[in-house]
Amino acid sequence: MLLQASDIHVSFPEASPFFLRRRRRPVLKGVSLFLREGQCLGIVGESGCGKSTLGRVLIGLLRPERGRVLVCGEDLYDRRGTKARRCGSVVFQDYTSSVNPRFRIEAVMNEPLRTLEGLGKRELRERAAELLERVGLGGEFLDRYPHQLSGGQLQRVCIARALAGAPRFLLLDEAVSSLDVSVQVQIMDLLAELKETHGLSYLFITHDLEAVTYLCDSVLFMHDGVFVEETGDVSRIGDVTHPFARRLLSAVAGFDMA
Repeated sequence: MLLQASDIHVSFPEASPFFLRRRRRPVLKGVSLFLREGQCLGIVGESGCGKSTLGRVLIGLLRPERGRVLVCGEDLYDRRGTKARRCGSVVFQDYTSSVNPRFRIEAVMNEPLRTLEGLGKRELRERAAELLERVGLGGEFLDRYPHQLSGGQLQRVCIARALAGAPRFLLLDEAVSSLDVSVQVQIMDLLAELKETHGLSYLFITHDLEAVTYLCDSVLFMHDGVFVEETGDVSRIGDVTHPFARRLLSAVAGFDMA
């Protein structure tokens, strides 16, 4: 198993008067999942349901209060779990804040590449250009600034940067939702191609069911900090039975809920 999360619990403190003990609001309430090699697993839910918090836990950015995350056979939150932290990478929704606007694209790409041993300045540039070409951009983009790129081009840069450490899976947290519809399709086609050619696995966090059916193999529906339904085959997504999952589907044109 590439990634396995078991009984994940996370809560956040709520605002309260200073003389009262601060209460905590549960956000994740015993969530479990697994990701297989070569799989694209969609995690769908409304805003505030806990899906992005779960993403932060699964990528190593937020230690859970309870539960365990195993990645590539290691405990992600064990100090010795260096392999686990190298197995995954992340692409966020807001591509504009994901890169430093003062840096040229070469410097943006070099941030993760510098962690690789034995790469000189020339090798870094060659490697960065190679990664950009992998996502459909040319080496000429290395000398541009973020504001000189379109939204789709900049998200391709973010994907290329995420691939720099040769991860085995990518966490895609609303990675296409800020793009125009036509650009969304281009990025999802790119992700599908990368999945096929490089054997990548994806955790695709979104509220967009149409994107899920376009890219994912299976789907987990999240509501109020728990998974309420799983669809092992995305082609059978219309067969869901939980009221929340059915309500989400009924809001999307083209789904027959009869």
